Amino acid sequence: MTATPEDALPLGTPEPMQLRSREKALLDALHREDPRLANMYLGAILVLNQRENPERAVFAAHSARELMEKLPRYRDVPSHIEPKTQPSLLSEVRSLAQTWASVVKGSTGARNRWSGEVDKSLVRFLVAAEKFFAWLNAERPIRIEGVTRLVRQLDPMSDRMPSEIEAIRVREWNACHDFLTAAAHHGSNANEDDVRAWLEVLERFLLDCLAPRTFEDRAELRAIIREAEGRD
Repeated sequence: MTATPEDALPLGTPEPMQLRSREKALLDALHREDPRLANMYLGAILVLNQRENPERAVFAAHSARELMEKLPRYRDVPSHIEPKTQPSLLSEVRSLAQTWASVVKGSTGARNRWSGEVDKSLVRFLVAAEKFFAWLNAERPIRIEGVTRLVRQLDPMSDRMPSEIEAIRVREWNACHDFLTAAAHHGSNANEDDVRAWLEVLERFLLDCLAPRTFEDRAELRAIIREAEGRD
């Protein structure tokens, strides 16, 4: 069953959780994009407020990270922005680390403080390192390009934003994604306060794009005009 902003809480919830206005606005905006995106966001909010759940920060980070990775699909952004379509940086680093561990364990150069000839163990590591850095140099620009396309696609303004501002928005998105990914894998930063802070960063980013503030509310507009006229 798909959650909606009006009927979002699961059955059996002892007391209905009151969503903040920002959360309601984003949940509604995501629901207009696709109900599955709204479910991911709602799941992050709900689990983060489960005080009895010791893994709430990790689970919330995972749901929020999934939202970031699935959003491009519903905006027709090339799928290479999604890390799952290619090896992740973490998996590649782990592979290189395993090769390095075998070098330290078996290389004669390591036992002699790296003096002497380059043996087979060290040669294997150097080859692996060369492949890793070649992959990294190729993968990073592709990912940045994908995020840049997403930022442009999400921009509610018809004119393209200045390149300097665009670069800031791309870095903001990547920083948020990197944090949530680490937290979802039980990184040292997976504490509730930090996850809440970064979730708020994501909320404000998406609200700026999906539900930008306008002055369509005429009552609010009239109040602003009256206030301005009263100061004259």
